[in-house]
Amino acid sequence: MSAFLQKLAASLGGAGNLLLNLDANDVGPDDCAGHFLVYAGDVLVAVQTDGDLPPLPSQASSAITGKLSPDARKILTAVGVGLGVAQMTLAFTGKGKAATALKYVSQALNALASGFALPATPAALTTK
Repeated sequence: MSAFLQKLAASLGGAGNLLLNLDANDVGPDDCAGHFLVYAGDVLVAVQTDGDLPPLPSQASSAITGKLSPDARKILTAVGVGLGVAQMTLAFTGKGKAATALKYVSQALNALASGFALPATPAALTTK
């Protein structure tokens, strides 16, 4: 695994934790985005260690209402480019399921940022 992807995994986890601790509640769109970023970091770690992909966060199947705060939007903007690069890197290196997981995270984060419902979970991530 490249040094970039190793650093990105830590950055995604850190950014996710920032979102999770941004406010007092734990059920808003910022928290959902935080869980997805932590998940994306865990996916990269699993790829690095040749482990199984982690389970999707439970928020993937929940209805999220409300809008992202301006601070949450800034965090998502900051990590968005790296997430896209990681997705493409995994796709080109034959890590298709991991690339699918990161693509889903990107789609979910875009939906949250736009105020839309979360996309359906890809079948490849729900079957063993």
